[in-house]
Amino acid sequence: MRSAPLYSADVISRWPFYASVAVLGGECIACFLAGSIELGARGAMVPIDSAESTEQARFAIELFAIGGLNLVGFVAFLLRRSAWGWWLVLGMQVGVFVLALIEGVLTDIGWFYFSSLPLLSLFLLLAFRKQDARLKPSLQGNPTAYLTR
Repeated sequence: MRSAPLYSADVISRWPFYASVAVLGGECIACFLAGSIELGARGAMVPIDSAESTEQARFAIELFAIGGLNLVGFVAFLLRRSAWGWWLVLGMQVGVFVLALIEGVLTDIGWFYFSSLPLLSLFLLLAFRKQDARLKPSLQGNPTAYLTR
């Protein structure tokens, strides 16, 4: 009885999906971690009752909200691997990037630093999607084998 190879063709063809899951999960963790750090360092440099401290608390709450929205999109993408889940995730990345740029201009320069995270995630997800399309077999031959994946 022969054993299956260590790296099967099925796992190799699914690596773009696994990489997309890792990017989205890492982005969620990064948002929650950044919000926790911002909230924890709120009273370190300025008094806790100052306006700057209130601004840092608002920034932390917005980071937690963005992390929560990313988590909802991540779960939708993970559970339903359909086109609407993919477009939801991409739309959220673009929306968070635009929000971060607008907030960076209007309120706090820290948003400019944060805006690189959804932009990097967007480019990585698009690259993984392109690679996934390249790895998919064409419909020539047996189309039922392609549709049952």
